[in-house]
Amino acid sequence: MKQFVSFLCAVWCSLAVLQAQSGGSAPQIFVKGIYHQGELRLRWTPADFGVFQQGNTYGYKVTRQLVARNGQPVSESVRQASTTHFGPFKPLPEVQWDAISDTSDIAGVAQGAIYADDFTVQTNGGDPFYEKAADNMSNENRHSFGLFAADQSFNIAQYMGLALRDQTAGQEAQGTYMYRVVLMSLDSLNRPRGVGIIALTQNNLLPAPQGLEVYASANRVLLYLPRTNLEAHYTSFNMERSTNGGSSWQRRNDKPLLFLSNNAESERMMFQDTLETPGQTYQYRLRGVSPFGISGPPSNAVSAVAKTPALGVYPELTSINEVNGQFQLNWNFPAQKESELLKMQVMRSDRAEGEFTVLGDLPVSARSYSDPAPLASSNYYKVVALDKGNNPNESLVKLSQLSDNQAPNTPGGLTAQVDEKGLVKLSWTKNTEADLSGYRLFYSNSPDGDFSPLYGYVITENKFEHQLELKVLGKKVYYKILATDLRENDSPLSAAVFVDRPDVIPPARPVLNKVDPMPIGVILQWTKSSSDDVVRHEVQRQVRSATSWQTVATFPQSSPTVQMIDSSHTGTSEYSYRILAFDQGGLASSSSVIDVKPSRTNIDTIMEFKVFTAVEGMQKQAKLQWEYKGDSEAGEFHIYRGKASGQPIFYAMQKIKKEDIVIDPITKRATFFYRDKTIDPGESYRYRVLAKFPDGSSSPLSAPVPFVY
Repeated sequence: MKQFVSFLCAVWCSLAVLQAQSGGSAPQIFVKGIYHQGELRLRWTPADFGVFQQGNTYGYKVTRQLVARNGQPVSESVRQASTTHFGPFKPLPEVQWDAISDTSDIAGVAQGAIYADDFTVQTNGGDPFYEKAADNMSNENRHSFGLFAADQSFNIAQYMGLALRDQTAGQEAQGTYMYRVVLMSLDSLNRPRGVGIIALTQNNLLPAPQGLEVYASANRVLLYLPRTNLEAHYTSFNMERSTNGGSSWQRRNDKPLLFLSNNAESERMMFQDTLETPGQTYQYRLRGVSPFGISGPPSNAVSAVAKTPALGVYPELTSINEVNGQFQLNWNFPAQKESELLKMQVMRSDRAEGEFTVLGDLPVSARSYSDPAPLASSNYYKVVALDKGNNPNESLVKLSQLSDNQAPNTPGGLTAQVDEKGLVKLSWTKNTEADLSGYRLFYSNSPDGDFSPLYGYVITENKFEHQLELKVLGKKVYYKILATDLRENDSPLSAAVFVDRPDVIPPARPVLNKVDPMPIGVILQWTKSSSDDVVRHEVQRQVRSATSWQTVATFPQSSPTVQMIDSSHTGTSEYSYRILAFDQGGLASSSSVIDVKPSRTNIDTIMEFKVFTAVEGMQKQAKLQWEYKGDSEAGEFHIYRGKASGQPIFYAMQKIKKEDIVIDPITKRATFFYRDKTIDPGESYRYRVLAKFPDGSSSPLSAPVPFVY
């Protein structure tokens, strides 16, 4: 009885699938069968623990009837006349199980499921809830483990009263039978039962397992088989081995091989075996066993050769010395182990984990070797003691490099291209030095400035891409390159190449200084953008009720013009003005917007405008005097000045202080003054004046008055 308990853990995971399949809600029996080698093998499965328990107590009765011949139904009289009874079928008595269980763990599982006194899990301190749960689990375990055991061996299914070998069914070679299985319980009206229809002509071919893989070491072998839906046909598997080229095969597993889980983490079955004889070729194949005890066709055969274990004694590479451009290798190896060797080998690679090449096969007594032609780059050496089992016993790998102070050539053909998004593509001619490690790129915002590393690592290809930072003021980026070798000897830097940084920064804003509406037009003055890549300025106007702007005038950056009179506006509409600066990339920036109203109509003009010479200390001045309506709403006067040969432009503004106004009672006008202290000796000027109102409108300009200093 103890033997079956130890086997339960090995099959526990497989039963989760069987429990799900056998958990019907109503007592019933499932019946299946196949015709094989002259006998019909019938299996029935109690759907739950209640049916399983009653079957173990009362047994089952099986009735067979012929229902069709050659695919055609038989008459009722023939069907009744063909009735054959089998049974009853009950589990073997417990005393008969002991001898069987001694030779089969599966039999021990079946015996325990039927007869064991205790099939429970440990409970939690006598809690009634856990006691009830444990009882339910015990019943489910008995049922599940019992069905599992029956599925692993058709003979054990017979011992459990769950299978029948019908050796008389073959008398109707083209027949189809109905088998009815009835549980012989005391309640004859409600006995669980099941029915199966089995045709002797149906195809019962089983698939061959595919994908068997083998992994061999010196004297061990691991075999793997993918799941691939094999459990739809087989309940267990047997591994077979041949040592004579496949002439005969022997089973290698003493217990059934199973897929122990139904989840994605266990998609393969594994089997391990021992390879006893070195040099012997072993072949392996796998066969599945169906629930009816029928072995399917074998899988693909795989081979493994047993090897003599490695000697396990390794050379010690003690030194590598450079002598006249060659490397002298020296190593140690126990002399008493030389008799177990075939030869010594020295191997070299240009990478520590690369493919090693044999430089020389040496006698087992050799303890040194001279490499006449070391690699110019890196030399990774190891010494191999090849034993008589053809196993390599390798020393640790050591690196050695030839002395080298020669820098590689400066890379040529450096080119740089940039797209509108700032992605720079650099390329250059590839160097040909054997010990070349790669390249380093450098950049600067000035051709004469310090160049900084562009990338922190050595670049191994002869091209590179990187993304420019665009929101900076520098317009160009310069690049240089050098080559470096494995000893970190650097070539001189190449000549610089450059790219123009894509322009995403608009120019500095121009300043609209003055917008004065006059009867002759709107006088505008501005300050240009200070950016050095500006190509033009545009004066734009917008009707206050409109959404679009109209370009009034365009001035190239080379033009000195910073003022104009816009006389193209018409009507009495209110306008907005702005100045736009455009750079080489088409980006623009705008001044602030100034709103104006047209010059008022019927506004009083400047009267009695005169200019005199005045003296203040040693300085001569131009004294302007004029008269204007005393009760006017004007808030300031604008003075315009120009050279004698030019147009007067806005020059100064004078606020009107209402408290200082003295009104002539007859003319109703007041007199106003302005002193111009910045005049040049010998220069001729012309002055004009207008009155400016708070709403932005203004009076007409006065007539020009000349003045000579």
